[in-house]
Amino acid sequence: MRPLVSMRDALDDSDLFGSILGGPTWLAWRVVLLAAMGEALTEEERAVFQRLTGRPQEPLQRVEEFWGVIC
Repeated sequence: MRPLVSMRDALDDSDLFGSILGGPTWLAWRVVLLAAMGEALTEEERAVFQRLTGRPQEPLQRVEEFWGVIC
Protein backbone atom coordinates (compact mmCIF):
# COMPACT_ATOMS: atom_id res chain seq x y z
CA MET A 1 0.00 0.00 0.00
CA ARG A 2 1.40 3.35 -1.03
CA PRO A 3 0.87 6.19 1.49
CA LEU A 4 -1.05 9.28 0.41
CA VAL A 5 1.83 11.49 1.52
CA SER A 6 5.48 10.56 1.97
CA MET A 7 6.99 10.63 5.45
CA ARG A 8 9.42 13.32 4.28
CA ASP A 9 6.53 15.52 3.11
CA ALA A 10 4.61 14.86 6.34
CA LEU A 11 7.64 15.80 8.43
CA ASP A 12 8.05 19.03 6.46
CA ASP A 13 4.36 19.98 6.58
CA SER A 14 3.46 22.16 9.59
CA ASP A 15 -0.13 20.90 9.38
CA LEU A 16 1.04 17.30 9.82
CA PHE A 17 4.25 16.45 11.73
CA GLY A 18 6.37 19.47 10.83
CA SER A 19 5.45 21.41 13.94
CA ILE A 20 6.31 18.46 16.21
CA LEU A 21 9.64 17.16 14.94
CA GLY A 22 11.26 20.33 13.63
CA GLY A 23 14.77 21.54 14.22
CA PRO A 24 18.18 19.87 14.34
CA THR A 25 17.62 18.10 17.68
CA TRP A 26 15.04 15.86 16.01
CA LEU A 27 17.28 14.84 13.10
CA ALA A 28 17.92 11.32 14.42
CA TRP A 29 14.20 10.64 14.85
CA ARG A 30 13.45 12.03 11.41
CA VAL A 31 16.10 9.75 9.89
CA VAL A 32 14.73 6.68 11.68
CA LEU A 33 11.16 7.46 10.58
CA LEU A 34 12.21 8.06 6.97
CA ALA A 35 14.23 4.85 6.84
CA ALA A 36 11.46 2.81 8.51
CA MET A 37 9.03 4.01 5.86
CA GLY A 38 11.44 2.90 3.12
CA GLU A 39 12.33 6.36 1.88
CA ALA A 40 15.75 7.18 0.45
CA LEU A 41 17.98 9.28 2.69
CA THR A 42 20.23 12.20 1.86
CA GLU A 43 23.97 11.79 2.41
CA GLU A 44 23.72 13.66 5.73
CA GLU A 45 20.79 11.51 6.85
CA ARG A 46 22.55 8.31 5.75
CA ALA A 47 25.55 9.21 7.93
CA VAL A 48 23.21 9.55 10.92
CA PHE A 49 21.49 6.26 9.99
CA GLN A 50 24.85 4.47 9.79
CA ARG A 51 25.92 5.86 13.16
CA LEU A 52 22.65 4.80 14.82
CA THR A 53 22.25 1.36 13.24
CA GLY A 54 25.69 0.22 12.10
CA ARG A 55 24.13 -0.58 8.71
CA PRO A 56 25.66 0.80 5.51
CA GLN A 57 22.35 1.87 3.93
CA GLU A 58 18.68 2.37 4.68
CA PRO A 59 16.32 -0.52 3.74
CA LEU A 60 14.59 1.35 0.84
CA GLN A 61 11.36 -0.50 1.63
CA ARG A 62 8.91 -0.06 4.47
CA VAL A 63 9.77 -2.22 7.47
CA GLU A 64 7.11 -4.49 8.90
CA GLU A 65 8.08 -3.76 12.49
CA PHE A 66 10.31 -1.25 14.24
CA TRP A 67 11.54 -1.48 17.81
CA GLY A 68 13.29 1.48 19.38
CA VAL A 69 15.23 1.40 22.61
CA ILE A 70 14.96 4.88 24.04
CA CYS A 71 17.12 5.87 26.97
